[in-house]
Amino acid sequence: SIPVFGLWNRDNNPSLLEEEIVTRLEAMECLVTPKIEEDVLDQVKRFIGKRKDHALELLHRTEMYFPLIDKIFAEYDLPTELKFLTIVESSLVLNAKSNAGAAGLWQLMPSTARILDLRVDDKVDQRLDPVVSTHAAARYFKNLFEMFNDWSLVLAAYNCGEYKIKGILQS
Repeated sequence: SIPVFGLWNRDNNPSLLEEEIVTRLEAMECLVTPKIEEDVLDQVKRFIGKRKDHALELLHRTEMYFPLIDKIFAEYDLPTELKFLTIVESSLVLNAKSNAGAAGLWQLMPSTARILDLRVDDKVDQRLDPVVSTHAAARYFKNLFEMFNDWSLVLAAYNCGEYKIKGILQS
């Protein structure tokens, strides 16, 4: 489970002690070293305070999807921490679609999905299939790690594209 939740006091109000939040964030095992800055603290406060119901819904969805993701990532020998990206990308909503055209748990763009052998057309969108799209995301993570050999760069490339990261590294 995610250790930052459960910061409510007896009155069911969030205890927004930044010291406690920082301590719990620092205790988390992470694939990359997190920078705990003001915007990170603000996001945690938002989830344990104003968006508590949303956070509880997210935790419920993790119970549905994380075991599936863990199983598939184990097949690809990938770190299971990558599953948390689905919270950031889609809030674990299967049919989530962005204004830019990304869709599904992993918010894959149509062009990326097609490169990963997913069908995306007016009849079928395999990005919305949690099993098929998770296998595709796993292949993508493997490819990105082979390219960069660094999880921070893999996550950056997942977000903005490998060519953008290659360009930055070459400049």
